[in-house]
Amino acid sequence: MTIPDIRYRVSLPPQVANYYLLINGANVDHGVVDTWSNYSQIVDRKNPIEFGTERHRPPGPCIHNTVKITDVLSSTTYVEGGTGAVLVMGGHGAARVGGCYPDFSPRNHVWFDGWLNLLSEFENTPTYQNLLLSAFNKQITQVPTKTSVINFIIELLELKPIFKKLASIPKHIREGTLTKAVSGKSLSRRSPINAAKGGAKGFLAVEFQWLPFISDIYAFITAMDTVTKRINFLIKTKKEETTVRFVKEDCAVRAETGTEIIVYDDSSDVRQSIWLTDYQCDFISTWKLYQDLEGLDDVWAGLRGLFVDLGVNNPAKIVWNAIPFSFLVDWVAPVSQWLEKAAAQPFYGVWKTYDVTSSVNEKYTFENRFVAKHGGTNGPEFKAVVQQYRRLNYLPLSLGAIDFSQLTDTQQKLALALAVSGAR
Repeated sequence: MTIPDIRYRVSLPPQVANYYLLINGANVDHGVVDTWSNYSQIVDRKNPIEFGTERHRPPGPCIHNTVKITDVLSSTTYVEGGTGAVLVMGGHGAARVGGCYPDFSPRNHVWFDGWLNLLSEFENTPTYQNLLLSAFNKQITQVPTKTSVINFIIELLELKPIFKKLASIPKHIREGTLTKAVSGKSLSRRSPINAAKGGAKGFLAVEFQWLPFISDIYAFITAMDTVTKRINFLIKTKKEETTVRFVKEDCAVRAETGTEIIVYDDSSDVRQSIWLTDYQCDFISTWKLYQDLEGLDDVWAGLRGLFVDLGVNNPAKIVWNAIPFSFLVDWVAPVSQWLEKAAAQPFYGVWKTYDVTSSVNEKYTFENRFVAKHGGTNGPEFKAVVQQYRRLNYLPLSLGAIDFSQLTDTQQKLALALAVSGAR
């Protein structure tokens, strides 16, 4: 088969701006520089039509990069330390006279490439690999699992002492012994370490016992409704091509956000640097589903779907969840996602996915900051909003990876609480 040609398209609005340099009020060194405020670059491939019973064109790969310069100051000033002269530099898009832009020159598009060089390779991160695994699990899943009834029963036995304590609260209120019953000793006699341990244990009880307990109860109440909706969807789309998506917005954080990432002019008079002030990353996987499942409308369909919804169809995951502190491993490694593959599906028949794509859309907001060391302008000169969209016409699936960089604030607090609660 002939490999299709790569298409390359660039959109660069022609702009020309004057710059000027004033020294002690005298206009010096006029010039004209080609500059821009918007840049767009698209590289893609139009796949050929696949001939067969139907004329079908699969999606092709695509890269779309854009840079937009905004919030440009009209001018900046600084005092030259050696002479005391006041220098004024006119605002002209992204260009700068007298500065030192080794990798960000607005001429011959090097500036555009310079911004792209500041971006990271998200596809090389563990977060990306784990997202691919999540998307694949959704592709192969007929009915998703919302909770595990067996693990719920196991955890319910662990809550028995807590229920017993709660039942005794009215009695202790009447007898005036509530504080002693809850803490085991008076508050005034508790050491700071014991107080910290008590607070940590209370926090852990809420996060790991009560909130999951309430969530499971809600899942049980809505289980039949969830299963019914899913089976109705499968009946409706039977023998029909259906587009399915896996979307994860704000799926990653950058540790550099809010920090200075490059200094490109740090002379005796001025300091110019670039800061990453905001970052957003969205992951989307899309595919076509064709299914012809059997037994969707028989009397046992709801029961089979309910078993899956309640997690009875995956003994391996039940055993994993029953292991103490297995959730800590799940925070950094996708063990539970690996075990999703071991789940037995409730229905037999055709289940085919094709035209699979995976895409990443990143948006970086950079800020160019100017500091006059001997007096003059201090603060942001302009912003550069850089977006990079990449689409692959497949799902580069892996086993996932260990990732410590994406722990949420709550997870970090829980890890600290676990350490404190076990301290002596």
